[in-house]
Amino acid sequence: IDEASVRTIGPWPWPRYTMAKLVAKLAEDKPSLIGLDMLFPEADRNSPDAFVRLYPELPKATAEELRGLPRMDDLFGQVIGQVPIVMGRAGVDAKPLTNPPVLAVEAQFAAPLPKGAKSWGQAIANIPALDDVALGHGLLNGDPDDDGTVRYVPLVARVAGQPMPGFALELARVASGVDALTPVARADGVEGVRIGKAFLPTLPDGRMRVPFRAASKAPPLSALDILYDLGP
Repeated sequence: IDEASVRTIGPWPWPRYTMAKLVAKLAEDKPSLIGLDMLFPEADRNSPDAFVRLYPELPKATAEELRGLPRMDDLFGQVIGQVPIVMGRAGVDAKPLTNPPVLAVEAQFAAPLPKGAKSWGQAIANIPALDDVALGHGLLNGDPDDDGTVRYVPLVARVAGQPMPGFALELARVASGVDALTPVARADGVEGVRIGKAFLPTLPDGRMRVPFRAASKAPPLSALDILYDLGP
């Protein structure tokens, strides 16, 4: 989602109808997995009900017809439910709720998460219409270093007392068809995570350094390339 696509389609956040079209276009190439590294914690502002409330002078028949249209969130949710998608969540530094909502964690943790793992009191999740139909969920957090640069992301962390994989690890888990993740402890910290036959070393708090240099070799595609078939 670059400057060119924002200039053409409009400012972020885009309507869920646009996001549904974007994901549907991606799905035409039958990808093994799609990761949406963004959050949708609120209902779409472009819903038919919101439009009717914005224009109370609409004739009653027109208003009723508009209210009968499907919600954009429902359309987006239908697309997500038909495509292999991992969605994001974000841990936030806040006091844990007395009765926190139960968040689905598809990854099975084969060993306890050490005490030294990064921990957040609450999570920002997507609305249920989208969150409930995704194939997997991972944390999007990436705290910047003192110079403002993000160099590390969590592979595993604890949110509201519940162990969760980072977004990158969840993408790898789902893509490889693995159910279980095995945190490896060293004293009270995390030494790394086993996923299948692979071992991924981490810092004691469960974070991994991001290999940005390797990732930069892949040329990015604009959302415009996908929506309007402009890509290679």
